[in-house]
Amino acid sequence: MDLKAIGAVACAVMLAACGSDPCSKPSPCPNDVMKTPAQIDQCRASLDANKNAPCYQLALATGECIQSSTVCTAGGTTDGALTITKASNNCKNQIDASTSCCMTNASSSACQ
Repeated sequence: MDLKAIGAVACAVMLAACGSDPCSKPSPCPNDVMKTPAQIDQCRASLDANKNAPCYQLALATGECIQSSTVCTAGGTTDGALTITKASNNCKNQIDASTSCCMTNASSSACQ
């Protein structure tokens, strides 16, 4: 995965942590640090600002897939390396579609 694709994945994670309210859903790993109210508000503002942007739905789908691929450590926190590996395998179609869209819509706020 190249750096542009990794950037698209990171953007997708920020845009879409999960389903109906992606901003307030807790991490699947029980000992991860909880989001602050300010982080939740910032996330919601970002979602609202980007909802009509090209590639938004693809980024949302990618983020949902990545979150569902979260791997927890024995200590109950997110294992970043294993999560990236699992998401790379499980979310290839979503990542490829989002990356392709962002390559043709580079100015889209959903791709920044």
